[in-house]
Amino acid sequence: MSNNIRQRIGAELRALREAKGLTTRELAELAGLDHSHIAKIERGAYNLRVDTLHKVATALGAEIKIE
Repeated sequence: MSNNIRQRIGAELRALREAKGLTTRELAELAGLDHSHIAKIERGAYNLRVDTLHKVATALGAEIKIE
């Protein structure tokens, strides 16, 4: 279950990044993260902390919503 949610979040973030026309390196710079973290997040291979998710979402101009 946790791996599935990581993959879903990663896919959503990748779609947002691509819609903005950003590379993973550009997003990493905007979010203040290492490029390798963005790649791992998008693949669902990284256990994303809430504060890291907030940094990435903010860099993408997105909100975090729980429904």
